[in-house]
Amino acid sequence: MILPAPGNVKSGHYEVRFKESRDWPMAFATVVLAMNGGTVGSARVILGAVAPVPWRSEDAERALAGQPLNEQTATAAAEAAVRTARPLSGNGYKVQITKPRSSGRCCRRRHQDV
Repeated sequence: MILPAPGNVKSGHYEVRFKESRDWPMAFATVVLAMNGGTVGSARVILGAVAPVPWRSEDAERALAGQPLNEQTATAAAEAAVRTARPLSGNGYKVQITKPRSSGRCCRRRHQDV
């Protein structure tokens, strides 16, 4: 089976693990961007292992939409991804490890590949 080229869709995934041998990531982010040239047309940002279910960050999606894909946009999206986080007593560290790595890391990686 030959799949068509993704066209204007870019995606990235990043995981934070305690050790390579652990089965589950401590946190992860997946970002899918529909691009209009160098501008993000729309975005989907999902954070994992930070809530009982995969968490869609609509705040990060709004921070990306309509913006150029660059370091400033990536940083703003990463900040937005955890802005409303309400950690429990034993998992507050996940906000810190997710923030710089969420959509910001995925977007920076995608920007380098473009």
